[in-house]
Amino acid sequence: MRVLFLFFIFSLFFVGCAPVFSELQSARTVGKNRVELLPHYTRSFFSADGETDGVQSHLGIQAAYGITDKFDLRLRFEHIWLGDEDDGTQVIGIGPKLNIVDEIFSGYVSVGRALGEGSDNSWIIQPTALVTWPAVDHILDINLSPKYLLTLGEDQSDYFAANLGLAVSTNLDRWAVRPEYGMCFPLAEGSEGNFGQFSIGFSYTIGN
Repeated sequence: MRVLFLFFIFSLFFVGCAPVFSELQSARTVGKNRVELLPHYTRSFFSADGETDGVQSHLGIQAAYGITDKFDLRLRFEHIWLGDEDDGTQVIGIGPKLNIVDEIFSGYVSVGRALGEGSDNSWIIQPTALVTWPAVDHILDINLSPKYLLTLGEDQSDYFAANLGLAVSTNLDRWAVRPEYGMCFPLAEGSEGNFGQFSIGFSYTIGN
């Protein structure tokens, strides 16, 4: 298993990067004509048979625009690198978010792809459920985001992922610090092990 694990990590440098599955958002929408900006950092790793190794690091930014009070359009850009000498890969994504139960439950679908040399340029669709528990009103949210990653490429695995995060602030309507932990499982037959990620982000909302 140790040999298989090392082969898997080694092969990432040639076939592309681990899936981007962090979320860093709640069920809340930003509000009509408002804009949310969310820079973030992510560290991803892979675990199998008791062994865990770092896979990649991410720097990214998300932006959301409130088309209505309950409907947002979200954009995402991510720069990913595998090691000190790696030039990196870019990931872009876009998708709608609809608030279904006021500030508690939303649905979000992101469509994105990896760009750059070394990636397979496969499209990935991520239907996501966003569940928020407002633990302390306007100060602390607890957020759960299970999702399915549908990969539209030959010989590519689909994935199931789930993230658990916090939004901490003195005014969640304006800004928040967003730590998050998540796990992602390949669904291809015979796949072993899983990905994990730790992320930290800061969101700030512009507009009245």
